[in-house]
Formats: sequence, structure tokens, C-alpha cells
Amino acid sequence: FPHAAGHVHRSPSLISLAAARRRVAMQSSAGADILWLGDYPFYTIQPTAEMDDAFERNSARVQAALGADQVVSISRIGSSAVVGMPGTPVVDMVAVCKAWPPTAAQVHALSDMGFDDHGLAPHAGEDRWFYGGDEGAAPGTLGRSVVHVVREGNPWVAEAEAFVAYLSAVPEAFSAYRMVKLEGARLALEGREGMRLSEYKQRKHE
Repeated sequence: FPHAAGHVHRSPSLISLAAARRRVAMQSSAGADILWLGDYPFYTIQPTAEMDDAFERNSARVQAALGADQVVSISRIGSSAVVGMPGTPVVDMVAVCKAWPPTAAQVHALSDMGFDDHGLAPHAGEDRWFYGGDEGAAPGTLGRSVVHVVREGNPWVAEAEAFVAYLSAVPEAFSAYRMVKLEGARLALEGREGMRLSEYKQRKHE
């Protein structure tokens, strides 16, 4: 893009990654087509309901960590927010807060809820992002989320929401972006082992 209680996050193990692969294999047999970009699943058929559920769970954790009285809104952004768009199943969201940057207490609470601090995001000014999600969910798999924490009034939020609205409302734009993502993923499969996800992301933005 133009670019309830929580659980303590644990670094994903080989066991959790294997479990994720088993879950994906089961979903694939039920009709979802998965392309593996290294250890990251790319869904050619979006698991929409499961991603919606992941947003509900993880946005509740984020709001609890930041404080309901401090959060103005939490919404989905990025192409994963576009219904039917293929891609990795990580749910991107933005938490708009009354004050910024997040306090040490908020960062600690997010960590307790399973969201690790990754510092300032490159997408916009005054944007701090956190990676996390469901306990035991390996990076890049269903249940994972990325949350951007920004101040109320940050102009990037309107840009991110407009991107989702445009792809959702204009069939030609949806189809064109869908084809870019699918082609990028398939070409990335031919890339170097360990570099397939980064190659997919690069092709997507070319």
C-alpha cells in the first residue's frame, strides 16, 4: 500500500512452522491454492473469513494494550484488506491514537499481547509498527498481523484507506493489481531459496 485477553508472544519454532504448513495443506485440500515463497504461504484464493477473524482477535488485543481511551480507531489497510485479493495472509492494520509516540507502558503492553516493536515504519512520518498476532502462528501465516501506530490526523492514514477503497470499488484496478501479485509470486518461486518473499515484494511494487 502507498505505501479478550492476549497471549505472550514466543519466537516461532520449527514445530510451529510445521504446524502452520499442516494447516495450510488442509486448507489447500479444501480448495485454497497455496504458493510457498520460502516459508511464507501466498494464497491465490484469499482466506477471507479466517483473515477477518484474525483481525477481530488481534485488533482487540491491540486496543487493550494501547488503552481503549487512547485509541481513536483501528482499521485494516493494505491489499490484504481488499476482499478477494490474493497474497500472504498477514493482516495489516493501523491504530490511530490520540497521542504519539506510544509510551513505554504501551509498548510493553503490546509485547505482552504478542506484538514486537520494530521501530519506525518507512511508510510515513510518525508511524511505529509492531509485528505479532496469534500465539504460535509462524511469521507470514494465518493469524499474524502487522499494526501501525500513528497519531490522529496523520495524512498517511487517508492515503492507505483510499488505496483499499479504490481497489475495492474499481474492478479494473482490482484485476490489474491481482494479476501483478499473482505474476510476482509465480516469478518469485523461480528465485533463490531464502529470497523468494523479498523478490515477490520487489516485483509487486515495480
